[in-house]
Amino acid sequence: MGARLNENFLRLLAAVLLNYELEFGYEDTQAALLRLSRSLIIVGDNGNIRWMKACYLINLSFNDYYSGKFSEVPTRVLQALFYNPKYITNRGVLAILIRSIGKLVLK
Repeated sequence: MGARLNENFLRLLAAVLLNYELEFGYEDTQAALLRLSRSLIIVGDNGNIRWMKACYLINLSFNDYYSGKFSEVPTRVLQALFYNPKYITNRGVLAILIRSIGKLVLK
């Protein structure tokens, strides 16, 4: 259809995915994300899906950073940047990326 989904709705979906991951784990969440993406393409476009995936991954990166899972942060941030390069201008994203790498190097 080519419609644009509301960013608030996509942000809500990303938050639901984060909660789903807490309950069911990363692998099950990735499977749910794939199914959700296939459904969203019917009512939206690929840009909507990429935006939601990036939002989910950035929020997951912050969760990992504040949980002390520093090794997960760089990969997730880079994945999010693939889906939405605009995150490179976010100082918070850059801060957790650089600090995580620093903590890994100084280990």
